[in-house]
Amino acid sequence: MIENISLNVYGMTCNLCSMRIKSTLEKVEGIVKVNVSYASEKAKFEYDNAKIDLKNIKKKIELLGFSVDENKINLKF
Repeated sequence: MIENISLNVYGMTCNLCSMRIKSTLEKVEGIVKVNVSYASEKAKFEYDNAKIDLKNIKKKIELLGFSVDENKINLKF
């Protein structure tokens, strides 16, 4: 099932950081669409929860050196 998620992502210092996160997530099987904004500190994406879960997506962002505020998950765009 496809889900829409918006996460707060902290630690981005420039647009290259947001591009790095986007580039990484676009390569992940199960992520359909991704948009990352340095200005709003948000990562919005659609993913197939049958192929990847939210915990693993957050881990991929954290492995890049950023933190994710899991209390700020918003299921609507």
